[in-house]
Amino acid sequence: MNYLMEPRETGYRGIHLIYAYQSESKPDCNGLKIEIQLRSRQQHAWATAVEIVDTFTAQGIKDGNGDPKWQRFFALMGTFIAEKENLNPVPNTPTNTNELRSEIASLTKELTLLEHLDSYRATLHLDKNSIPNAEFYLLQLDAENGQSYITGFKKDQIAQAQETYLAMEKALLNQPKQDVVLVSVGSIESLKRAYPNYFADTEVFSGIVREAIKPFPAIDISDVDAGS
Repeated sequence: MNYLMEPRETGYRGIHLIYAYQSESKPDCNGLKIEIQLRSRQQHAWATAVEIVDTFTAQGIKDGNGDPKWQRFFALMGTFIAEKENLNPVPNTPTNTNELRSEIASLTKELTLLEHLDSYRATLHLDKNSIPNAEFYLLQLDAENGQSYITGFKKDQIAQAQETYLAMEKALLNQPKQDVVLVSVGSIESLKRAYPNYFADTEVFSGIVREAIKPFPAIDISDVDAGS
């Protein structure tokens, strides 16, 4: 499947190659399918950012679901990256560069997007042994001050964890630079194993976003650049 010249409406690009395993030395594995995904570094940075947002917000942007504003932002960034790589734009996004960058700048500010990415990235350094026997972590992410606050809950405390999460979510409702998420240990560790280069790739994507909004002084760059 080739999504380079005809990207998905989400903005996703890449080439998917599917092979069947065949070997005389390991015949039991013959016929198993192997998928290889090929994409540029910038395309991979885009896909990584989507994965991070989906992991911590459970939106499902990767599958075309979630908050329409977040969906729109990633579609726009898909087109911005396409311009840099001389590829076709994402469907239903501006083909005029100034219009494209203006809309990206507006959504970047409205969603406090770079602050969110910086906060989510910080949680990847979580040491699961720092809270003995914890299976769930409640993370309060303070993008303004670059801090995260961690509370651990054991397996049989899931109800308490959910109640605490809902209470904190309501308390932080009108504080755009504060966020709270409830995650399981397994999800964070799986994230580290599957994407050992997550930290660097998030920095790459944040850099691309800053490049896109740079021509627009109406955006307070000192705010969005605080995590760099």
